[in-house]
Amino acid sequence: MANGKFFLKAFLTMNLELKILKAVLPSFLILLLGANVSALYAQTLPTSFSWTSTGPIISPKSDSTHNIIAVKDPSTVRYNGQYVVYASTANSAGNWGMEYLGFTDWSTAGAATPYFMDKTPGFTGYHTAPQVFYFAPQNKWYLIFQSGQPQYSTNSDPTQPQNW
Repeated sequence: MANGKFFLKAFLTMNLELKILKAVLPSFLILLLGANVSALYAQTLPTSFSWTSTGPIISPKSDSTHNIIAVKDPSTVRYNGQYVVYASTANSAGNWGMEYLGFTDWSTAGAATPYFMDKTPGFTGYHTAPQVFYFAPQNKWYLIFQSGQPQYSTNSDPTQPQNW
């Protein structure tokens, strides 16, 4: 038993020493080799930059029961050749909700018909800031969001928003 304790103590000591070495090695190299090492890490920023934009890709869309004035916080994944987007919505009364959009090409995103998540049982009221992701160990899609307290729901197919 004493040998086991000795080897455990030696292992823990060696593990701690490796952590310390990893932490101080970059600083030690700079001190040893001088400023030339720090020049390797230096990067210059461009003096100017520009970009072009297509304008809004997804815009608020209303239906007979949802007077949507804003869409934000999109969470996007690609699944079975389709873009899957869950986003926050704000209506004219100041209430927040979520919507689902599915489309095959970004050029058609603006034409996608939203599915308002309050049509799904358990999603009425304040639900916003969605994040959708696949968790392979459980073979499930997760939708996490704010709703008073943070919440989540699971689904086997993220293109079926009524199944969360």
